[in-house]
Amino acid sequence: FTVHEKPKAKTDVVSEERDASTADMFTVEGLNDNQLGRIARNPSFVADYNHLVSSTSPAGQDPKMWEFEMINRLKKDASQFKKRPIREYLEY
Repeated sequence: FTVHEKPKAKTDVVSEERDASTADMFTVEGLNDNQLGRIARNPSFVADYNHLVSSTSPAGQDPKMWEFEMINRLKKDASQFKKRPIREYLEY
């Protein structure tokens, strides 16, 4: 009679250092959700991109829904927001 130990599942160890050339899929230009929210609430950003949302949609009527929608759009495809550099909206 022989007992064999099951091999343990490998656990991925995430390195403390990040490769600067690798983009993080959950941020835009290194900005987190709070910073993206500040950008989406910025009056200049709203004026520049208000045309992207219909005034009859929930995002066009509720500022919280607008912020949520714009954060998602920024994360999905930031290339549609080119009127000025995205970080510039944090300076106001």
